[in-house]
Amino acid sequence: MKQKASRLPFIEEILENVRHTYRVRFFWRTEPLTHEEKQEIFKKAENPYDTNGYSKVLLQGLKNGSTQVTKHVCFQGSTILGSVLYVKPRVSSYEPDWDIWGHCFSLVSPHKKVHVVYYSNPQPRLSPDVKKSVGPEHINGGLTMQCNAQEIVIYRREEDTRVLIHELLHASCSDPYDAGVTYIESNTEAWAEIIYCAIMAKGVPHLFDTYFQKQLIHALKQIQSLETYHHVKSPQDYAWRYYNGKREVWRSLGIVLPQIGPLRSPIKSLRMTFQDMKE
Repeated sequence: MKQKASRLPFIEEILENVRHTYRVRFFWRTEPLTHEEKQEIFKKAENPYDTNGYSKVLLQGLKNGSTQVTKHVCFQGSTILGSVLYVKPRVSSYEPDWDIWGHCFSLVSPHKKVHVVYYSNPQPRLSPDVKKSVGPEHINGGLTMQCNAQEIVIYRREEDTRVLIHELLHASCSDPYDAGVTYIESNTEAWAEIIYCAIMAKGVPHLFDTYFQKQLIHALKQIQSLETYHHVKSPQDYAWRYYNGKREVWRSLGIVLPQIGPLRSPIKSLRMTFQDMKE
């Protein structure tokens, strides 16, 4: 018999680890960029995964002063956990939840110093017209190198914390070496959303239950919309790895999935976490 998600042993372990990070104080300090870091923000914008050129659009604003770059360094006591080069429109007041990001660094990458280049482009994830294929340009928002916490890039503001956790998992050597990219991405995204809910719940079991139940319902509705209106049916469809695939991972972990009714219309937003989830 399957257990509740909050009673599965690995969930309990994650929640305990999250509670531990909340017993620790983090603080962030703004520091000037080095010459190498100023060059880095241009170099990292030249990546083939940002097919919409979101990072390059922001960098164009450096010429007329409409874009600003700041460096944020996370400390636990005297230990540096990581740093973020934050590129954003000057008119934007948006800031990541730096405290939550400190918990992400500590929980997912406890033994590796993290470095992130973050291009805070406000373009949301939106599905194309009905019957059209969903591709990287509609979904992607970050990248990194396996086992390298120094090469994380985020280039979309929407769901930046979820993307950070996803990329931190890749960077922490969690990818199985004998699996293809489709399974790796499905597995990583499934775990990222579990961890995200646990962090937002601060490790409190009943709050996690609430968050994760909402997350499962949101994910299943997204999957149904993609299957019905965009014909995302198999691992050969690009979107499958981030939506349908994680459902299969959750099932394999023994997580009980809620039943949802049929959708009356397609879901336009492709965000992977439910709307009320704090960015």
